[in-house]
Amino acid sequence: FGNRAQSPIDVWDTGAECFEHHEIRDRPGDFQINDTEVIKQILPSKLRILYPLRTGEEPDPPNADIPHGWGKQLDVRHIDMKFPSEHRLMGKQYPGEYQVYILAESGRGAAAISILMDYHPKNRSNRHMQLAIDEFQRVYDADLGACERKRRRRGQVLFEKSLLDAIFEENEYFQKWVGEDKNVTASKGFDAQVHTIDVRNLQDERKEDKDPLTTPGKWDPFSARYIMRSIWFYGYRGSLTEPPC
Repeated sequence: FGNRAQSPIDVWDTGAECFEHHEIRDRPGDFQINDTEVIKQILPSKLRILYPLRTGEEPDPPNADIPHGWGKQLDVRHIDMKFPSEHRLMGKQYPGEYQVYILAESGRGAAAISILMDYHPKNRSNRHMQLAIDEFQRVYDADLGACERKRRRRGQVLFEKSLLDAIFEENEYFQKWVGEDKNVTASKGFDAQVHTIDVRNLQDERKEDKDPLTTPGKWDPFSARYIMRSIWFYGYRGSLTEPPC
């Protein structure tokens, strides 16, 4: 910690004295990764897990007591996964970065925990993280299906519009021909109808009934076995790594 820096940075051990007197004290909260209240988003530059805001004593979002004077358990708002990592450690860029953003009191700024992700030296899978990956796969599949249905509906309307244009053009010619020949009785022409498209929001197509609280069990975003595997950390005063909007 020290003077504020523009994040992300290349983190080095400067030998500065560490004034922290405790590790990050994290709690998993009450949510499963597949709870409908936990929104999974595939954004242009990241994957995001968005937790609901606390509305009472229960259920609890994940939370953490961060060193350096934050002083209490603060709720996690969202988690971003970016590939490759934005931060570097001792000059090395990692395959991915797992960023936990903490809700802080007004005026203090935002607290964030960044965990650098690397390949396992023995190519072992991460079962805990795989649960989150599976959820993003479901979001991707749902979005792809919704886009395909939207494309088909749009194509149907374009076909119907072309057919209507042809009908009206033929009808106009028929009326003109009737007007020239008095021996032909004019009819009312063709009755045509354009179908309307109900283009629903892609997120709405995935909506299900919300759980009354949460499903049994929990997915720990700080898992000591699979995600945050050490109590040791580097710290600095920085900024958001990208513009807020």
